[in-house]
Amino acid sequence: MLEDFHFTVNELCSKNGAQLTKPMFVGHNLAKFDLPFIWKRSVINDVACCAGVKWVDARHGSNCFDSMLAWAGFGNRISMDNLAKLLGIKGKGDIDGSMVYDTWQTNPQKVIHYCHADVEMVKSIHERLIK
Repeated sequence: MLEDFHFTVNELCSKNGAQLTKPMFVGHNLAKFDLPFIWKRSVINDVACCAGVKWVDARHGSNCFDSMLAWAGFGNRISMDNLAKLLGIKGKGDIDGSMVYDTWQTNPQKVIHYCHADVEMVKSIHERLIK
């Protein structure tokens, strides 16, 4: 999965072998969790990372838009669900990230739906914050 991820990012950011752009990642708590997590798992599993990404010490505004940092500021926190509610965007519902593993064991389709809804929520938050 990690190899596919890095391959896809490289493909999206290049054309005919030339680096066109660095990727812009959008997420919630992306700079402190998601990007470092992907990098660490890639190192542990000896997977070459895609080019042009600042995996360690990522910063909001530097190839990533972190909705938590954009809203709450450095060192402060707001859950994605609470931010969505403040902005009038539909929240997470009856499952959150802490429940994914256990839910996957009994109902993987529910986790797949949760992940899709999570991406849509981040997209909606991002669109509101950059208006």
